[in-house]
Amino acid sequence: FAQLQVNIADYRRQRAIKALVTDTDDQTYEFYLANNNGASSSILRINEHKNIWPEIEFVGTINLQGRKLTSLLDEHGIKADEFEALVLDTQGSELLALKGAESILNNFRFIKTEVTNFDSYADCCTVDDIDSFLLGRGFSRFSCERFMSSRDTGAYYNITYINREKCHETLAALRR
Repeated sequence: FAQLQVNIADYRRQRAIKALVTDTDDQTYEFYLANNNGASSSILRINEHKNIWPEIEFVGTINLQGRKLTSLLDEHGIKADEFEALVLDTQGSELLALKGAESILNNFRFIKTEVTNFDSYADCCTVDDIDSFLLGRGFSRFSCERFMSSRDTGAYYNITYINREKCHETLAALRR
């Protein structure tokens, strides 16, 4: 968190908030700490992730309270409609974060998320889960980039969804 604060210090409109974003407020989660400077840390246990990155393992746990994104934004005086995009990379729990933000999703033109088509983490969400959730709430796929894969396991993707309601306005802005 301290490094994140340093990294964004020059960006006026960015602020770091130290929180675990999920679909409920105040539920306690065991958060598994990974040995790669925390990059693979998650509330979910490593599963097939090890097939792609065998050197990654959990080295400890801490207990964290989950918070809905809507609650965090309210607590910090941040308005979702001031932002064009929501970007998620929560190591398999992206669907929980989206469910906790459902009431504000329509504020965003884009939602970008990292997601897999296999069980990278135990009980993690997959591309099909994210597609089902977002496509049913007025979003369509805008782009899909596979960035890591294993023939025997599956693939990691960065998928960007576009808000269909704001699609015409968004495409006009992109052409400018």
